[in-house]
Amino acid sequence: MTYFITEDDLAPYINTTDLSVLDQNLNYWQQISLAVIEEIRSYVGHRYDITTDLRGLNLTAVNTGITCSVGARYYNTASKLHYICILDATNQTLTNTTYFTQGDSRNQTVLMRFIDMVLYHLHAHITPQNVPTIRHERYDGNDPKQQGGAIGWLKMLQKGDVTTVLTVLVDDEGNEQGHRVTYGNVTRNDYRR
Repeated sequence: MTYFITEDDLAPYINTTDLSVLDQNLNYWQQISLAVIEEIRSYVGHRYDITTDLRGLNLTAVNTGITCSVGARYYNTASKLHYICILDATNQTLTNTTYFTQGDSRNQTVLMRFIDMVLYHLHAHITPQNVPTIRHERYDGNDPKQQGGAIGWLKMLQKGDVTTVLTVLVDDEGNEQGHRVTYGNVTRNDYRR
């Protein structure tokens, strides 16, 4: 199974002791991250290619014997480095620059919002009545209209009020799907597929 985030991605947002207490060494964060992908899809999946943009990372502790297709993402857990496959590879090393380039191709804003959502749900899973304020605000914002946090950002992305570098879905004619359409002076979301 591949996941959009790694446990190392969580380190800047939560200390390892707190993560261990919440996760209980059962890797709840992994299952929650799969649910977060679907939560994101429910907001913006009509417009953006979530399957491509939130595709998982292949985890490996070694650099050798890698077989994959163009676009595959790898994270070396030993070196803590990210790699992207740029040419179909058979039994290659991650450091072979003919087949791989070093770098993290995940959108960093999406990554941050994704982690905020995972940590909120991880807290809510363990202590639903005692989610820390910072987790609640980073997930849901700090106002009743959910205008802040990850959910507020997704709602703005859904409406087209903010932009990101996610892959826009297009129909057979090359037209954007889910873009805003103005009818007179009323703007509506167009959810054609």
